[in-house]
Amino acid sequence: YKVSLDYPFVYQEETLTGKTKTIYSLNFLGKRISFFDFNKFKSFNTKNKVLLSSPLINIKLVKERQYEVIVKDEVYPIDIATTKAETYIKQKLKKDNPNIKNIKKITIMSQEQTPSQLKLKLFVSAIENIGEVVEIKPQIQEDNINP
Repeated sequence: YKVSLDYPFVYQEETLTGKTKTIYSLNFLGKRISFFDFNKFKSFNTKNKVLLSSPLINIKLVKERQYEVIVKDEVYPIDIATTKAETYIKQKLKKDNPNIKNIKKITIMSQEQTPSQLKLKLFVSAIENIGEVVEIKPQIQEDNINP
């Protein structure tokens, strides 16, 4: 298989903690004023529902549902990014093609580095199960013998 992959040097993952809260906020002229926002989350995602809006004076009363998240940031040097890219390709190929039994070898055909990502062109040698298992039944031939 010939595979092209752009793998980032910076990886960010958000994981929900399960903690949620509801707050109300007033958005007025581009400013946000929140009410009942005690114990603020360090990082969170929101779902907003506009309760009241007036386009004449640019004001909105919004009900926000906040979901706390833990943000994990990782910065990879080039050697670790290359290793992680190869691992990702192995997992992706095995997932997408169930006939692949084993990945034998990954060869880097070309490698280009930009400030934000690593561009790889890889050649992947794989062992595949391309045959089909069929049960062979012996056939008994009956001679046409007339008594």
